Amino acid sequence: MNRFKTVNQKFIIQSILLFLAISIVSFVGVFVAGRTGYNSANQMGAMTANYLRLQIDYFMEEYRQILGHAIYTVNGMMAQGKSNEEIGAWLEEFSGEYQNTMIYDESGLYGVVRGEGIFSSGWDPPEDYDMYSRTWYIQAIEANGACARSEVYEDAKDKIRMISLSQCLDDGVSVLTQDIRVGDIHIDWEEGSDVFPGTATVVDQNGSVILHQQIGEKHSVCELDNFTSQDYLDLIGQFDGDSGRISWTGEAGSYIHYYAVDETGWTYIVTIPREIITRDATYLFYLQLTLQGLFLLVAIYLSVQNYLRTRHRQKAVNCFEALGQTYYCVVLVDTANNRCEIIKREIRDRSRWGRFFDYQDFLDRVSGTVTNREDQEELCRQFSAQELRRLRSGDRSRCYMEYQRDMGGQHRWVSAEAFAVTGDADNEDVIVAFRMIHEEKIADLEKSRLLRESLESARTASEAKNDFLSRMSHDMRTPMNAVLGFTDMARHHLDDKQRANECLDKVTVASMQLLHLINEVLDTAKIEQGKMELQLAPVELHSHLESVADLFRAQAQVQQQQFRLELSPFRAGSILTDVRRLDQVLNNLLSNAIKYTPAGGHITLKAEELPGDRAGWAMYRFTVADDGIGMSPEFLERIFLPFEREDTSMTNQVSGVGLGMAITKNMVQLMGGQIDVESVQGKGSTFTVVLPCQMTEERKEEEPARTDCDLTGRHFLLAEDNLLNMEIATELLEMEGARVTTAQNGQEAVEVFQREAPGTFDAILMDIQMPVLDGYGASRAIRSLDRADAGQIPIVAMTANAFADDVIAAREAGMNGHVAKPVDMSRVKATLAPLLK
Repeated sequence: MNRFKTVNQKFIIQSILLFLAISIVSFVGVFVAGRTGYNSANQMGAMTANYLRLQIDYFMEEYRQILGHAIYTVNGMMAQGKSNEEIGAWLEEFSGEYQNTMIYDESGLYGVVRGEGIFSSGWDPPEDYDMYSRTWYIQAIEANGACARSEVYEDAKDKIRMISLSQCLDDGVSVLTQDIRVGDIHIDWEEGSDVFPGTATVVDQNGSVILHQQIGEKHSVCELDNFTSQDYLDLIGQFDGDSGRISWTGEAGSYIHYYAVDETGWTYIVTIPREIITRDATYLFYLQLTLQGLFLLVAIYLSVQNYLRTRHRQKAVNCFEALGQTYYCVVLVDTANNRCEIIKREIRDRSRWGRFFDYQDFLDRVSGTVTNREDQEELCRQFSAQELRRLRSGDRSRCYMEYQRDMGGQHRWVSAEAFAVTGDADNEDVIVAFRMIHEEKIADLEKSRLLRESLESARTASEAKNDFLSRMSHDMRTPMNAVLGFTDMARHHLDDKQRANECLDKVTVASMQLLHLINEVLDTAKIEQGKMELQLAPVELHSHLESVADLFRAQAQVQQQQFRLELSPFRAGSILTDVRRLDQVLNNLLSNAIKYTPAGGHITLKAEELPGDRAGWAMYRFTVADDGIGMSPEFLERIFLPFEREDTSMTNQVSGVGLGMAITKNMVQLMGGQIDVESVQGKGSTFTVVLPCQMTEERKEEEPARTDCDLTGRHFLLAEDNLLNMEIATELLEMEGARVTTAQNGQEAVEVFQREAPGTFDAILMDIQMPVLDGYGASRAIRSLDRADAGQIPIVAMTANAFADDVIAAREAGMNGHVAKPVDMSRVKATLAPLLK
C-alpha cells in the first residue's frame, strides 16, 4: 500500500508539471492560432477571387469555342470561294443550332466579310452605322488573329449592355463577332463557398459592372451594391498589382476586398465584411481556451484514475473472467513442453479432467467427441502442438475450426480457436478456447441456402429473359414481315383494287398484332416501375359481361368452339371498379382459352357474387374454364412469371412472349384480388379470379353520341418532326377536305402561329417529342401569347406518348385533347368534334 501511495504522489506531481507546460503552450497557441486563422481567411478570400476569375474565363471559353468553330468554317468557305450570301445563310443556321446550348443575344453571330456586313439575325443596320469604327472590329484587327474581348458597351441595335468576342479572319480584314449580354453572365458557387458569405463583383477597364452577385445562400448587404462606375474606378485605383487585398471602410462598416486583375484589365473583386473574418478568429480563440480547460480536466481525471488503479486492475480481471463465459472451455497450452492447464472446464467433465496433463492426451479426448471422422483428423492437425508453435512464432496467422460435437446424443456446432499469449518473448504459451456456436451456425447455413436459391432464381430469370428476347424477336418480326410483305404485294397490285385492299387489310391486322405486343411490354414496364394506377368508375357488371361474352363468342364460333356465359344474380345494379383493367384480365384469360383449345372444345365464363368482408362490398368470382390442352404441373409453378411459356405442340402455332399471365396476376393484385389456376395436361384448365368491389347504385354516364365531324374547309396547324408521320397526317386530313400548314418542331409551330393573323387556324395538332421545343413547351408558349385567339384555339396532342400520365401532362400544358398514335381519323374527328363547335 505504501508503494501505491508513493506512485500516486509521483503521478500527481507529474500531472501538475504537465498542466503548467500545457498552459504555457496553450497561451502561445491561442495567439498563433488566431493569427493563423486570420491568415487562412485571407488566403481563402484570395483563392475565392481567383476562383471568380477562373469561372468567368470558363464561361467566356464556351463562347470562344463557338466563335472559333464559326471562324474555322467561314475561313474554309472563303477559301472555297463561297459567296457572302452562302456564308450568311450558314451563319444563320449555325446560330440556330446553338440556341439550346448557350444563352444567346438576339443578334447571334455577325461581322464584316469581304467588306460587307453579315448579320445572322437578319438585322439591317441604319445608314450611319459604321462597322469599321465599332469596338469589336477595331479590337479584332488589333488582336492579330487572336480572340479579342471588349469592355462593356451599348449595343447599336437594342441599346443593351453587351460584351463582344471578335476575331479576325484569315484575309486580315474580315471579322466575325459574337455578343454576350452582361445580364447573362453568371457563375455557380460550389459547395463550401458560403464559409465567408460576401459579394462577388467583376468590372471592366472603365468601371462598368459585368457581374455582381452574392456568395453563399444568405446575402451580406454590401455598399458595393449601389456603386456607380466612378465609384468602382476610385476603388480600383487603390489596388496595387495584379492581385491582393485591401481593407476598406464605408459608411455602413468595414470590409476586406480581395482582388485579381487579368491581362485585359478586368478586375475580379470578392468583398467580405471584416466582422465575419474576425468572428471566426474569435471563435478559434475561445476554442483554444476550451481545449485548455479540457486539458485541466484530463489531468484531474488521470490523477483520480491513478488513485483508483488498484481497484480498476481488479475490475479488469473480473471483466476478463466475464468475457471468458463466452467460451465453455479454456485451456492454456505450454507448447514448449507439450503440457496444458485447464483454465475453465465444463461442469459435466470435471470428474474426467485433471488440472495438468499432457496436451496430446487432451487433444485426443476432444477429437473423440467430434461426430465427423474427417473433422476429427482436421482438428488434430490444426491444433497440434507444432501448429500452435507456428501460431506463436507468427508463421501462421490463425488457428480456427468449426465442427459438430456429440453432446449427450445431440449434435451441436462448436468452434475451436487458438490465441498466442503476448508480452513475454520467452513465453511459449497459447490459449485454446472452445465456444458454442450452434444457433449462429444454423442461421449462417440457412442464409447460405437462401443465397444459393436466390442465385438459382436469378439464373432462371436470366434464362427466361434471354428466351423472352428470342421469342420477342420472332413475334415482332412475324407481324412486321407481314406488314412489309403485304405492303409490297399491294404495291404490285395497284391495278387490282380488290387484291390491293385485301393486302392492306392484312397489313392492318399484322399492325394491330404488333401494337398489342408493344402494349404488353409497356404494361410490364409500368408494373415493374410501380406506375400502374386504377381508375375507378361505376359499371353495370351484368350488361358489361354480356358485351365481353358476345365478343369472344364470335371468336369461338370462328374456331369451331362452344362458348357459354353463366351469370348468377347480382344484388347491386353497379359496382365500382377499373373496367379497363377488368377487361384486360378477362381478355387475357379468354384469349388463352380460345388459343389453346382445339376445334370442338368448350369454353365457359362464369361470374358469381359472394358475400363481402365489409358493409357495402361484395366479392366477385370470375371463372374461365376450358377443355383444351392443359398445362403440366411443372409449368403451373411458374405460369405467372414474366417471359414464361410452356413448350407444347401448339406453342409455335400461337403468338405471344409469355407476358400475359404475369400482367394478369399483377392487375388482379393491384385491384386487391387473387387469381388461382388448376390444370390437367390434355384435359383443360380453370382460372379463378376473385375481386373485392364496392357496390353502388350509380350509373356510369353514357357519353353522348357524337355526330361525324366535317373537316371540309378547316385549316389546321400540324407540328410533327417525323417527316413520314407528317406526310401521313397531312394526307389523311386533306382527304377529309381540310387544309394543313406544317411545322417541324415546337418553336417553328409557335412562330408560324404568331406570324399568321388571328383566326387563321381552326385547331393545332401537336406532337410531343420534338427537337428545339417539345409539344408541352410549345403549347404553353402559344397560350401565353398576347393575342385574342391564343387562349381559345383548340390544341390536341397527337403523340406516341399514350399513358394516362401523358394525357394528364398534356392537359396541364394547356392542351384540349389527346390522340394516341398510330393515327386513327375516326378518333381524331371524335376528339375534334366538340372542340370545333
